[in-house]
Amino acid sequence: MRFYVPNNELDMIYEQREQEEEKKKPAKKKGSKSSQDEEEEEEEEGEEDQLTAAKILNEKIIKAANLGEFAGEMIATLPDLPMVIPRGKYSFDMYADFVKLHGRTNDYKIMYKDIHKCFLLPKPDGIHMAYILSLKVPLRQGQTHHSYIALQFEKEKQ
Repeated sequence: MRFYVPNNELDMIYEQREQEEEKKKPAKKKGSKSSQDEEEEEEEEGEEDQLTAAKILNEKIIKAANLGEFAGEMIATLPDLPMVIPRGKYSFDMYADFVKLHGRTNDYKIMYKDIHKCFLLPKPDGIHMAYILSLKVPLRQGQTHHSYIALQFEKEKQ
């Protein structure tokens, strides 16, 4: 799949860089550097900072979705937790402001302020415990809305 990304912003960034370079360039001094050295430095800088329209779009999407650096430091992680609702095994990554559920097919981000109630209930089999989270804003999986998340734990794990 290919997307067309217009170069409008890329052109504006290049124009701004050119204006900044013109301001930075003082009058040439005699005997400071040879013209070949200056050209080589400019080429090296250009290779490091090559910007494309796709990179700009990617940065905007990451910034708008609060991903990457904005997520903060992970406090704790619980790998491969068996969950009853939604069904499957999910990794539970806890950050300062939210919990991230990472499964095979779906990823969810749940803000702590969206958790309404928590329950720890024994299951009828006597082996497992169910930890249920009630959500103010339900998770959406296709057309199904999950107002509750049910995690399953063993009572005594060795």
